[in-house]
Amino acid sequence: MTVDEKRDELRSRIEEAEARNAERSIADYARNARDETVSFVKRHPVAAVTGALALGAVLALAVPRRGRKFSLSMGRKIGVLGTLAAEIGLNYGLNMLDAGASAARSGKNRIEEFGDTMASNARSLGRTAGERASGANDAVKTLRKSLTRKAGGALRDLRSRTH
Repeated sequence: MTVDEKRDELRSRIEEAEARNAERSIADYARNARDETVSFVKRHPVAAVTGALALGAVLALAVPRRGRKFSLSMGRKIGVLGTLAAEIGLNYGLNMLDAGASAARSGKNRIEEFGDTMASNARSLGRTAGERASGANDAVKTLRKSLTRKAGGALRDLRSRTH
């Protein structure tokens, strides 16, 4: 899957999520956001603290100082920050997709190596079994000949005693 295909897939997922979000009530949306935030913070506590510190620093720079009114330029700055955050999220998602694809390729390669090793071991075992069966067959033939000679000798000895 190419990067463009991955990007298109991720964008389609985003659009589907936006459609689902439009159907939800504000309470559902807030509950889901809370649950996902708690889950993320539990899984990635360092990233959450770092992100919170960075967001606090950015907001401190974006919010007007005492005595100034919130201006249109501040709205633009916040819009730019939102766009930047969306791009970061998109890149993070793409990186996760790449990491997943890489892990899948690695797993596939390991399975192929395992299969090759098993096939090689099975062939070796088959050769060894064939060699041992051939050796056992030769031993049986030798034993049969020996027993035939001994039985023939014993039979001749019995005939000579009875005549």
